[in-house]
Amino acid sequence: MSTGKIKILLADDEEVVLEIMARKIASNDYEVVTAKDGQEAWAKINSELPDIIVLDLNSRKWMDGRF
Repeated sequence: MSTGKIKILLADDEEVVLEIMARKIASNDYEVVTAKDGQEAWAKINSELPDIIVLDLNSRKWMDGRF
């Protein structure tokens, strides 16, 4: 069910960074979905259909170029 808010997927392998970013973005009235690796991000892209995706390109845990 849609909340009417813009949905942002944050993907980062560093949990502290992910938590800080999620809290800050959510405080600005956005819906936030998080993922800790490429596999989880891909699953949430397909299931959550985010409006915006913010990801850490330097992550050590992305899928081998097929993200």
